[in-house]
Amino acid sequence: MIITLCGSVAYPELLVRADRELTLAGHAVLAPLPMGRDVTEAEMGELTDTHHAKIRMSDLVVVVRKPDGSIGEAVHSEIAYAESVGVKVEYREGQ
Repeated sequence: MIITLCGSVAYPELLVRADRELTLAGHAVLAPLPMGRDVTEAEMGELTDTHHAKIRMSDLVVVVRKPDGSIGEAVHSEIAYAESVGVKVEYREGQ
């Protein structure tokens, strides 16, 4: 199965952990890459387009929640996008 991870890049360790576990379970995992710096508005648009392309290629989107259980505004937007293109969404607690 192809799975795209959605979650806060402010918590890269949570995304890496989810990626590792899902990859070891036999899935192809697509994940956002923390930039390590502020991005320009143009870059943000390109990153959003690229992430949407990953979502469209996927069988499933796995949302990795922040440690406090919340989901940020950008991730809510990605969830809405996934649902609009018919990709199933599941949630995973960030720990």
